[in-house]
Amino acid sequence: QIGGSVQEYHLPYSGVPFAISGFNEFYGEPKNIDGIGYEPDLWCNPETALDAAIEMLKPYDFSDDDSADDVKESSDSIVEELTVSFAGSKMLPGQCFGDITSEGNYISVTANGKKIKDFTVKSGNENYLSVKKLNDGRIQLKTLKSYKGNNYPFIITYKNVDYTFYTNDNTWIP
Repeated sequence: QIGGSVQEYHLPYSGVPFAISGFNEFYGEPKNIDGIGYEPDLWCNPETALDAAIEMLKPYDFSDDDSADDVKESSDSIVEELTVSFAGSKMLPGQCFGDITSEGNYISVTANGKKIKDFTVKSGNENYLSVKKLNDGRIQLKTLKSYKGNNYPFIITYKNVDYTFYTNDNTWIP
């Protein structure tokens, strides 16, 4: 309610869409009441957050030791941060970027801050979006025809984990 320049994102594993603004505007008293939170608002150390969350769920029968072990095991295999560079901006999994041209846009992929080449990539809809991995490790994206304002994914697979990014266009390409 206090921002503008809304950008659409998608959660990286479930694909659930949401939108968040790029800046804040304050009217009247310069206080963002949205960010205050609810009591109790607790900070949890990121190093122990997963264990703490699982332990918190056990008394309510939302978690057992076997499923907790499965969650911990799968979280250990996830790369801390996989990003792509697009038009000078760092993009995270789930983010949606637009205006992919019919001539092609080029992106590079990094994992934990280091440029990588040992990944695969595929289009979520080959009728609308061409996705090609180049020999130098960059990805070339090309719009094949208008999305008509829809979002289409492309999926980067790195270390057996899929990372989904989305593209959108609002222009007609014949």
